[in-house]
Amino acid sequence: KYGIEVPPPPPNIIEKLNEILPSYWSRGNPIDTVASIDQSVDSKIIDAIEDWDVGGVIIQGGIDAYAKRFVGPPWRKVFENSILIPYIKKIIELSKRGKTVFGVAFKPLDRSKPIKLFRKNKIPIYFIPEEAVKAYSKLIEYKSVKETKEKP
Repeated sequence: KYGIEVPPPPPNIIEKLNEILPSYWSRGNPIDTVASIDQSVDSKIIDAIEDWDVGGVIIQGGIDAYAKRFVGPPWRKVFENSILIPYIKKIIELSKRGKTVFGVAFKPLDRSKPIKLFRKNKIPIYFIPEEAVKAYSKLIEYKSVKETKEKP
């Protein structure tokens, strides 16, 4: 709808993801965690895709306070500090290494530490997936126009 190419993962990335995800994962893009109960899967996916030569990624879910919904109240702080914040920091590092990153959170008006980290590091957060896709398409359009104007 917005003209963004969504390439399938190349064989080397599929191989890495096969080690992380269950055998029934789609092997396609978007990469779905297939409701994994292993909280470290998201972080491992970031490691697996960091060398994938794509312009950017849209990360949906698992990045905001809503990610703690299945963790009992006494464990929420432990989860945030040991799983969620390290995951967010990996995403931030991915952004700093040149990947365009957009986040999609599920909890509007979220003021959680993960969302604050995204904002502090100038990673846009959306609460509707289509809005992130639309913004990414506009960025691609802008870069294309800019490159055209810079050519002699």
